[in-house]
Amino acid sequence: RLKRFEDNAALGEPLAMAGLYYCYAKGLGTKQNSQLAMQWARRGDDSGDPTGRQVLAEAYAQGQGVPKNQPAADRLYVEAAKRGSPLAQFLVASHVAWESVSKDDRREAVAQLAVTADAGMGSAQWLLARVLLDPKSPATVDAPRAVKLLRQAAESELPRAMFDLYRFSAQGIPGALPKSSDEGLKWLTQAAQHGDLQAQVTLAAEYYQRHGNTGRLALKPNLKEAFKWAKIAGDQQHRDALKMLAWMYGLGEGVEKDPVRAIKLRDQIMEAGRVADAQWAVEWTTTVVLGGSPDDE
Repeated sequence: RLKRFEDNAALGEPLAMAGLYYCYAKGLGTKQNSQLAMQWARRGDDSGDPTGRQVLAEAYAQGQGVPKNQPAADRLYVEAAKRGSPLAQFLVASHVAWESVSKDDRREAVAQLAVTADAGMGSAQWLLARVLLDPKSPATVDAPRAVKLLRQAAESELPRAMFDLYRFSAQGIPGALPKSSDEGLKWLTQAAQHGDLQAQVTLAAEYYQRHGNTGRLALKPNLKEAFKWAKIAGDQQHRDALKMLAWMYGLGEGVEKDPVRAIKLRDQIMEAGRVADAQWAVEWTTTVVLGGSPDDE
Protein backbone atom coordinates (compact mmCIF):
# COMPACT_ATOMS: atom_id res chain seq x y z
CA ARG A 1 0.00 0.00 0.00
CA LEU A 2 2.84 2.40 0.82
CA LYS A 3 4.39 1.79 -2.61
CA ARG A 4 1.03 2.38 -4.29
CA PHE A 5 0.62 5.66 -2.39
CA GLU A 6 4.13 6.73 -3.41
CA ASP A 7 3.46 5.93 -7.07
CA ASN A 8 0.15 7.79 -7.12
CA ALA A 9 1.54 10.73 -5.14
CA ALA A 10 4.29 11.07 -7.76
CA LEU A 11 1.49 11.51 -10.30
CA GLY A 12 0.03 14.33 -8.21
CA GLU A 13 -2.85 12.43 -6.58
CA PRO A 14 -3.89 14.38 -3.43
CA LEU A 15 -5.52 11.40 -1.72
CA ALA A 16 -2.31 9.41 -2.12
CA MET A 17 -0.41 12.27 -0.48
CA ALA A 18 -2.89 12.15 2.38
CA GLY A 19 -2.37 8.40 2.58
CA LEU A 20 1.40 8.91 2.88
CA TYR A 21 0.81 11.45 5.64
CA TYR A 22 -1.10 8.84 7.66
CA CYS A 23 1.47 6.14 6.92
CA TYR A 24 4.31 8.25 8.29
CA ALA A 25 2.28 9.82 11.09
CA LYS A 26 1.09 6.46 12.44
CA GLY A 27 3.92 4.19 11.30
CA LEU A 28 1.74 2.15 8.94
CA GLY A 29 3.87 0.00 6.65
CA THR A 30 6.94 2.04 7.52
CA LYS A 31 8.67 3.63 10.49
CA GLN A 32 6.86 6.54 12.11
CA ASN A 33 8.41 9.79 10.88
CA SER A 34 6.78 13.08 11.89
CA GLN A 35 8.94 15.16 9.55
CA LEU A 36 7.96 13.12 6.49
CA ALA A 37 4.35 13.15 7.65
CA MET A 38 4.35 16.94 7.69
CA GLN A 39 6.15 17.02 4.33
CA TRP A 40 3.35 15.03 2.71
CA ALA A 41 0.69 17.05 4.52
CA ARG A 42 2.16 20.23 3.02
CA ARG A 43 2.41 18.71 -0.44
CA GLY A 44 -1.20 17.60 -0.22
CA ASP A 45 -2.21 21.09 0.84
CA ASP A 46 -0.20 22.64 -2.02
CA SER A 47 -2.26 20.55 -4.45
CA GLY A 48 -5.28 22.70 -3.61
CA ASP A 49 -7.44 19.69 -2.75
CA PRO A 50 -9.61 20.21 0.37
CA THR A 51 -8.39 16.90 1.80
CA GLY A 52 -4.86 18.30 1.77
CA ARG A 53 -5.91 21.28 3.90
CA GLN A 54 -7.78 18.94 6.28
CA VAL A 55 -4.70 16.71 6.66
CA LEU A 56 -2.49 19.73 7.29
CA ALA A 57 -4.90 20.81 10.02
CA GLU A 58 -4.58 17.38 11.61
CA ALA A 59 -0.80 17.60 11.44
CA TYR A 60 -0.84 20.86 13.40
CA ALA A 61 -3.36 19.46 15.88
CA GLN A 62 -1.18 16.42 16.56
CA GLY A 63 2.21 18.13 16.34
CA GLN A 64 3.50 16.13 13.39
CA GLY A 65 6.86 17.70 12.51
CA VAL A 66 5.89 20.96 14.24
CA PRO A 67 4.89 21.93 17.79
CA LYS A 68 1.19 21.31 18.47
CA ASN A 69 -0.80 24.37 17.49
CA GLN A 70 -4.55 23.96 18.03
CA PRO A 71 -5.50 27.53 17.00
CA ALA A 72 -3.73 27.01 13.67
CA ALA A 73 -5.37 23.60 13.32
CA ASP A 74 -8.83 25.05 13.99
CA ARG A 75 -8.29 27.75 11.36
CA LEU A 76 -7.15 25.16 8.81
CA TYR A 77 -10.11 22.90 9.58
CA VAL A 78 -12.50 25.78 8.92
CA GLU A 79 -10.72 26.54 5.63
CA ALA A 80 -10.84 22.87 4.62
CA ALA A 81 -14.55 22.77 5.44
CA LYS A 82 -15.17 25.80 3.26
CA ARG A 83 -13.26 24.11 0.45
CA GLY A 84 -15.56 21.09 0.71
CA SER A 85 -13.72 18.48 2.80
CA PRO A 86 -16.51 16.26 4.24
CA LEU A 87 -14.44 15.26 7.27
CA ALA A 88 -13.49 18.85 8.04
CA GLN A 89 -17.11 19.92 7.60
CA PHE A 90 -18.15 17.27 10.08
CA LEU A 91 -15.45 18.18 12.61
CA VAL A 92 -16.23 21.89 12.45
CA ALA A 93 -19.99 21.39 12.54
CA SER A 94 -19.85 18.88 15.41
CA HIS A 95 -17.71 21.27 17.43
CA VAL A 96 -19.90 24.31 16.85
CA ALA A 97 -23.19 22.43 17.31
CA TRP A 98 -22.47 21.93 21.01
CA GLU A 99 -20.54 25.12 21.78
CA SER A 100 -21.95 28.19 23.50
CA VAL A 101 -21.88 30.32 20.36
CA SER A 102 -24.62 32.29 18.65
CA LYS A 103 -27.84 30.51 17.72
CA ASP A 104 -27.27 31.36 14.06
CA ASP A 105 -23.83 29.69 14.12
CA ARG A 106 -25.29 26.62 15.78
CA ARG A 107 -28.13 26.43 13.27
CA GLU A 108 -25.59 26.66 10.45
CA ALA A 109 -23.55 23.90 12.09
CA VAL A 110 -26.60 21.65 12.32
CA ALA A 111 -27.37 22.34 8.66
CA GLN A 112 -23.80 21.36 7.78
CA LEU A 113 -24.14 18.19 9.84
CA ALA A 114 -27.22 17.35 7.79
CA VAL A 115 -25.20 17.75 4.58
CA THR A 116 -22.48 15.37 5.76
CA ALA A 117 -25.07 12.96 7.17
CA ASP A 118 -26.92 12.90 3.83
CA ALA A 119 -23.57 12.16 2.18
CA GLY A 120 -23.46 8.93 4.19
CA MET A 121 -20.95 9.76 6.93
CA GLY A 122 -21.90 7.53 9.84
CA SER A 123 -20.40 9.80 12.51
CA ALA A 124 -22.40 12.74 11.15
CA GLN A 125 -25.58 10.67 11.12
CA TRP A 126 -25.00 9.65 14.73
CA LEU A 127 -24.25 13.17 15.94
CA LEU A 128 -27.15 14.73 14.04
CA ALA A 129 -29.46 12.14 15.61
CA ARG A 130 -28.23 13.17 19.05
CA VAL A 131 -28.86 16.82 18.19
CA LEU A 132 -32.38 16.06 16.93
CA LEU A 133 -33.20 14.30 20.21
CA ASP A 134 -31.88 17.11 22.41
CA PRO A 135 -34.54 19.68 23.37
CA LYS A 136 -31.75 22.17 24.14
CA SER A 137 -30.25 21.97 20.65
CA PRO A 138 -30.83 24.66 18.00
CA ALA A 139 -32.68 22.12 15.86
CA THR A 140 -36.33 21.17 16.19
CA VAL A 141 -36.69 17.85 18.00
CA ASP A 142 -37.44 15.18 15.41
CA ALA A 143 -37.40 11.73 16.99
CA PRO A 144 -38.46 9.71 13.90
CA ARG A 145 -35.73 11.28 11.80
CA ALA A 146 -33.23 10.79 14.62
CA VAL A 147 -34.03 7.08 14.87
CA LYS A 148 -33.70 6.70 11.10
CA LEU A 149 -30.28 8.37 11.24
CA LEU A 150 -29.19 6.15 14.12
CA ARG A 151 -30.17 3.07 12.14
CA GLN A 152 -28.24 4.31 9.11
CA ALA A 153 -25.17 4.97 11.26
CA ALA A 154 -25.48 1.57 12.93
CA GLU A 155 -25.80 -0.15 9.57
CA SER A 156 -22.55 1.54 8.56
CA GLU A 157 -21.05 -0.29 11.57
CA LEU A 158 -20.69 2.66 13.93
CA PRO A 159 -20.67 1.17 17.46
CA ARG A 160 -21.76 4.43 19.13
CA ALA A 161 -24.97 4.38 17.10
CA MET A 162 -25.56 0.73 17.98
CA PHE A 163 -25.14 1.52 21.67
CA ASP A 164 -27.60 4.41 21.47
CA LEU A 165 -30.13 2.18 19.73
CA TYR A 166 -29.74 -0.25 22.63
CA ARG A 167 -30.47 2.52 25.14
CA PHE A 168 -33.42 3.91 23.25
CA SER A 169 -34.89 0.47 22.44
CA ALA A 170 -34.72 -0.43 26.13
CA GLN A 171 -36.84 2.57 27.14
CA GLY A 172 -38.67 3.35 23.90
CA ILE A 173 -39.21 6.71 22.20
CA PRO A 174 -42.91 7.61 21.84
CA GLY A 175 -43.91 7.86 18.21
CA ALA A 176 -40.49 6.84 16.95
CA LEU A 177 -39.16 3.64 18.51
CA PRO A 178 -41.18 1.02 20.40
CA LYS A 179 -39.76 -0.40 23.61
CA SER A 180 -38.17 -3.76 22.86
CA SER A 181 -35.73 -5.80 24.91
CA ASP A 182 -35.03 -8.01 21.89
CA GLU A 183 -34.04 -5.03 19.75
CA GLY A 184 -32.03 -3.59 22.61
CA LEU A 185 -30.12 -6.82 23.07
CA LYS A 186 -29.48 -7.08 19.34
CA TRP A 187 -27.93 -3.62 19.13
CA LEU A 188 -26.00 -3.93 22.39
CA THR A 189 -24.51 -7.25 21.26
CA GLN A 190 -23.54 -5.78 17.89
CA ALA A 191 -21.88 -2.80 19.56
CA ALA A 192 -19.94 -5.14 21.84
CA GLN A 193 -18.93 -7.35 18.91
CA HIS A 194 -17.67 -4.25 17.09
CA GLY A 195 -15.32 -3.52 19.97
CA ASP A 196 -17.16 -0.82 21.90
CA LEU A 197 -15.77 -1.10 25.44
CA GLN A 198 -18.77 0.46 27.18
CA ALA A 199 -21.07 -1.90 25.29
CA GLN A 200 -18.96 -4.89 26.36
CA VAL A 201 -19.13 -3.89 30.03
CA THR A 202 -22.84 -3.12 29.79
CA LEU A 203 -23.60 -6.44 28.10
CA ALA A 204 -21.73 -8.28 30.85
CA ALA A 205 -23.74 -6.41 33.50
CA GLU A 206 -27.04 -7.08 31.69
CA TYR A 207 -26.32 -10.81 31.86
CA TYR A 208 -24.77 -10.81 35.36
CA GLN A 209 -27.43 -8.93 37.36
CA ARG A 210 -25.62 -8.91 40.69
CA HIS A 211 -27.66 -7.63 43.68
CA GLY A 212 -30.85 -8.29 41.70
CA ASN A 213 -30.11 -5.47 39.26
CA THR A 214 -31.99 -6.56 36.13
CA GLY A 215 -30.47 -3.86 33.93
CA ARG A 216 -32.35 -2.02 31.23
CA LEU A 217 -33.32 -5.16 29.33
CA ALA A 218 -34.43 -7.41 32.23
CA LEU A 219 -32.72 -10.40 30.62
CA LYS A 220 -32.63 -13.88 32.04
CA PRO A 221 -29.28 -14.15 33.89
CA ASN A 222 -26.55 -15.88 31.89
CA LEU A 223 -23.33 -16.19 33.88
CA LYS A 224 -21.39 -17.73 31.02
CA GLU A 225 -22.12 -14.79 28.72
CA ALA A 226 -21.56 -12.37 31.59
CA PHE A 227 -18.09 -13.80 32.21
CA LYS A 228 -17.26 -13.80 28.50
CA TRP A 229 -17.90 -10.09 28.08
CA ALA A 230 -16.52 -9.10 31.48
CA LYS A 231 -13.29 -10.90 30.57
CA ILE A 232 -13.04 -9.07 27.24
CA ALA A 233 -13.60 -5.69 28.92
CA GLY A 234 -11.42 -6.61 31.89
CA ASP A 235 -8.52 -7.38 29.57
CA GLN A 236 -8.81 -3.71 28.59
CA GLN A 237 -8.62 -2.74 32.28
CA HIS A 238 -12.17 -1.41 32.59
CA ARG A 239 -12.73 -0.99 36.33
CA ASP A 240 -16.36 -2.17 36.41
CA ALA A 241 -15.43 -5.26 34.42
CA LEU A 242 -12.57 -6.03 36.81
CA LYS A 243 -15.01 -5.82 39.72
CA MET A 244 -17.38 -8.24 38.02
CA LEU A 245 -14.50 -10.62 37.38
CA ALA A 246 -13.45 -10.42 41.04
CA TRP A 247 -16.96 -11.51 42.05
CA MET A 248 -17.09 -14.25 39.44
CA TYR A 249 -13.71 -15.77 40.27
CA GLY A 250 -14.37 -15.35 43.98
CA LEU A 251 -17.77 -17.06 43.95
CA GLY A 252 -17.31 -19.38 40.98
CA GLU A 253 -20.01 -17.68 38.90
CA GLY A 254 -19.73 -18.40 35.18
CA VAL A 255 -16.16 -19.63 35.66
CA GLU A 256 -14.32 -22.08 37.89
CA LYS A 257 -13.76 -20.62 41.36
CA ASP A 258 -10.27 -19.14 41.68
CA PRO A 259 -9.73 -17.30 45.01
CA VAL A 260 -6.13 -16.40 44.21
CA ARG A 261 -7.04 -14.67 40.97
CA ALA A 262 -10.03 -13.03 42.63
CA ILE A 263 -7.86 -11.52 45.39
CA LYS A 264 -5.35 -10.27 42.82
CA LEU A 265 -8.17 -8.52 41.01
CA ARG A 266 -9.41 -6.98 44.26
CA ASP A 267 -5.91 -5.71 45.06
CA GLN A 268 -5.51 -4.33 41.53
CA ILE A 269 -8.76 -2.40 41.87
CA MET A 270 -7.67 -1.06 45.27
CA GLU A 271 -4.41 0.35 43.91
CA ALA A 272 -6.18 3.49 42.66
CA GLY A 273 -7.07 4.42 46.25
CA ARG A 274 -10.62 5.54 45.49
CA VAL A 275 -13.13 5.75 48.32
CA ALA A 276 -15.80 3.96 46.30
CA ASP A 277 -13.36 1.16 45.56
CA ALA A 278 -12.57 0.81 49.26
CA GLN A 279 -16.27 0.51 50.06
CA TRP A 280 -16.64 -2.09 47.31
CA ALA A 281 -13.64 -4.02 48.65
CA VAL A 282 -15.22 -4.23 52.13
CA GLU A 283 -18.36 -5.76 50.65
CA TRP A 284 -16.34 -8.09 48.41
CA THR A 285 -14.04 -9.28 51.22
CA THR A 286 -16.91 -9.79 53.66
CA THR A 287 -18.88 -11.84 51.14
CA VAL A 288 -16.18 -13.76 49.30
CA VAL A 289 -13.43 -14.20 51.87
CA LEU A 290 -15.44 -14.30 55.12
CA GLY A 291 -18.56 -15.84 53.62
CA GLY A 292 -20.92 -13.34 55.20
CA SER A 293 -22.90 -10.22 54.38
CA PRO A 294 -21.43 -6.70 54.54
CA ASP A 295 -24.33 -5.86 56.88
CA ASP A 296 -23.42 -8.59 59.38
CA GLU A 297 -22.32 -7.33 62.72
